[in-house]
Amino acid sequence: MEQSTRPPERPARKAAPPRPRAVPKALANYADQLLDELAVANDGCLIKPIESGPHAVNWASRVNAARKSGKIPHTQEIHGYCTHRGYKIKLVDIPA
Repeated sequence: MEQSTRPPERPARKAAPPRPRAVPKALANYADQLLDELAVANDGCLIKPIESGPHAVNWASRVNAARKSGKIPHTQEIHGYCTHRGYKIKLVDIPA
């Protein structure tokens, strides 16, 4: 009796279809809150205080969450940056 030196074959596995990348709920909520605040803000601009400590808000992260949420109109973009007054967040029109 002859034995094969090849390992036993495994059945082929189908590749899983790619999952759509979803924004986690917490980030989506932060994005919604931020966009709601911007909608009612004067000139579409907010200045948030920059705080430190364990409960400080990371405004740059929230601006990125808003960008990734897909809820910003295609004719606008969101900008966020530090100023001497705080973290400035602004919704601006994209030039044509």
